[in-house]
Amino acid sequence: MRGMSEAWRLAIQVYHHAILFGPFLGTVYALGPARGRLKTVSCDGINHPVRVRVGTSDVTTLVDILLRGEYDFLTTSPKVIIDGGANVGYASIWFANRYPSATIFAVEPQKDNYELLRENVAPYPNIVPIRAALWSRRDLVDVELPSESTSGP
Repeated sequence: MRGMSEAWRLAIQVYHHAILFGPFLGTVYALGPARGRLKTVSCDGINHPVRVRVGTSDVTTLVDILLRGEYDFLTTSPKVIIDGGANVGYASIWFANRYPSATIFAVEPQKDNYELLRENVAPYPNIVPIRAALWSRRDLVDVELPSESTSGP
């Protein structure tokens, strides 16, 4: 594993657990002793390291977006990108690295996610974090965290 990025090591651990525990992954991994511990990882093609909460869906989101390139589908160079439900910023960061001249509005209503989003996107002047929700009309919305039994990767 020499020369492998920390992000890939973390991804391998997650998928190793998935193979071993299958349908129990959400419960076993979510309740592990490292759950919620912050880890800083670097990803190839991403200019700055990002923070990830170990044992949460942050890990699989990071793998899908920053390592597997799940958002690598645009064929044009957008000027403005709205990342609605930005979570902790991985998609916004991917867009900022792929389209450095675009302005990215990263919209996230959940407080803990928004705080980590701000930390992750701080090195990118073209990402504007906004603590808000996108909704079909002007209104107040409640943001609820999933229970421990339903959360996880």
